[in-house]
Amino acid sequence: GNNFYDITFYPIYVQGNSINNTAFNNSADGGEDGIRIEQNSNNNNFISNFVNNSQRGVYMDLSNNNIFIGNSFENSANRGIEISSSSNNKFIDSMIVSLGEYDIRSSGSSITHNTLLLNSSFNKSKVAVYGASSLTVQWYLDVNVADANGALQGVNVTAWNKTLLEPRAF
Repeated sequence: GNNFYDITFYPIYVQGNSINNTAFNNSADGGEDGIRIEQNSNNNNFISNFVNNSQRGVYMDLSNNNIFIGNSFENSANRGIEISSSSNNKFIDSMIVSLGEYDIRSSGSSITHNTLLLNSSFNKSKVAVYGASSLTVQWYLDVNVADANGALQGVNVTAWNKTLLEPRAF
């Protein structure tokens, strides 16, 4: 991995049709955007990176199908993650903490732009989704059914989301 300190602009910068790149185990302290992705930079992987004290942890514009796994975006002055007009991006097992207005801000024009957060921590009161954007939040679920004799095998478990009427089988 690399260490970037006191960078003025973008320690990790992917732009201009950059496709299928991997940024792994980097540390970035400072800068305008810890990770900046723009101009049709698609199908990139960002794994185990630590971004601290930037204006925005991640800024993404017009870029799709990027995957972030096990990253920490901490102490961002303005926004932890800002996504504009980008689709099918995933943040998995990540931590997002902003000192500013939003942990996550997503916006898009007339085309639907969706982002998935899977098992990622953030302050849900510091999320803004505008325009045609959508944000899906999911968590891992482990179910163990047991009685006094121990774990039961072949058990059907049904659960309801408090906002949905239909059951989900596991």
